[in-house]
Amino acid sequence: MDRVLRIALTVAALLLFGASAFVATEFALMAAPVFFIMLLLFNGVRPGEELIERYRRRTPDAAVRRRERGRPLAPRTVLRHGRLVVSGLAMRPPPAAPHLS
Repeated sequence: MDRVLRIALTVAALLLFGASAFVATEFALMAAPVFFIMLLLFNGVRPGEELIERYRRRTPDAAVRRRERGRPLAPRTVLRHGRLVVSGLAMRPPPAAPHLS
């Protein structure tokens, strides 16, 4: 589709959308984001295209190599008395609500 026709159709769509805002304001507010994203896509503008390309160009091994260069991960252990306290608290019912008189 040539550029002049695309611009004319975009202007006509904007005018129709503006006219619909006077008739059904709630519908126009609800449909505005979808309408403008569709206009962008129709005119060849792809929002977020650069971000997707940047993620696609990244190699999957980059994160692994970065992790290997960093400091080694410390082993995560839970002390025995910590586990006992946590399991005891997990079995206890919630405190009773105070009576308001």
